Amino acid sequence: MSIRNSLLRTYFARRMKAIDRFRRHPDQVQAEMFRQLIARGADTEFGRRHGVAKHLTPEAFAARVGVQDYESFKPYIERMLAGEKNVAAPGRVTLFARSSGTTSDRSKFIPVTRESVWWNHTLGMRDVAAVYASAKPQTKIFDGKTLTLGGSYVRENGALIGDLSAVLISQTPFWSGWFRAPKMETALIPDFDRKIEGICRECTREKITAFAGVPSWNLVLMRRVLEYTGKSNLLEVWPDLEFFAHGGVAFTPYRKSFAKLIPSEGMTYLETYNASEGFFALADDLTRDDMLLMLDYGTYYEFRSGEQIVPLEGVRVG
Repeated sequence: MSIRNSLLRTYFARRMKAIDRFRRHPDQVQAEMFRQLIARGADTEFGRRHGVAKHLTPEAFAARVGVQDYESFKPYIERMLAGEKNVAAPGRVTLFARSSGTTSDRSKFIPVTRESVWWNHTLGMRDVAAVYASAKPQTKIFDGKTLTLGGSYVRENGALIGDLSAVLISQTPFWSGWFRAPKMETALIPDFDRKIEGICRECTREKITAFAGVPSWNLVLMRRVLEYTGKSNLLEVWPDLEFFAHGGVAFTPYRKSFAKLIPSEGMTYLETYNASEGFFALADDLTRDDMLLMLDYGTYYEFRSGEQIVPLEGVRVG
């Protein structure tokens, strides 16, 4: 086992203890998230307008703020896009994930704070690795790299706007290159076809042990890799390939295609719920098809039943 593998296993073992804590004490962990979020939001424009104060209870918060949707929140987002500070988050927000909207807009612009990059989205992907390492103690996944296929972004008025994947890749530190492929400049090529060609040139010579991303995008990449290399399946290109963390769309329609491209009984597929709005859940049990709601990622969850709003402890199975 490599030194890198050993160090990562030590970190992931500690993280699994934290995950087990919120499995056992979900109400306590969510209460901590609520207090942190209220404290951060009290001095913002949104917080002052709605009477948010650090001493508020969840019930008082729900009564003062009311149910919000994208349209009601849109004026705050527009002000953040314009560069205003302390609108709905402390300081200036300079990262925005462009998401296909189900509202009247063609696209939604989701503010992404730098804190949420690290403590939400990045922690989510680290927990994917922690869960996998816990389930597969003999894995050699960390001896290679994870191939991540992302989108692109543009800069407007001092802000970075683009697909969530591109926003996250742009914010990763230099040492992420030890674990992820392709290089950042290749990953962020705006033209998708040029990006695919760049990945083929660069990554077919790398030791790739895992993939991460949207199944439909990755199928296009994988088929092009086979054309580029002249191989019949991906194990002939990357014999150590063993894991795919996927999200964005349902995986079931793609499962047979992936099985054909990667004919290995040892290949593991793990579903994640990583949306532009946040990283919310992942499949913590590889033998089941449900996902674990991640409770310590800086999100406080409320659930709606008709007109009634309840916190997590108010939810009942079924």
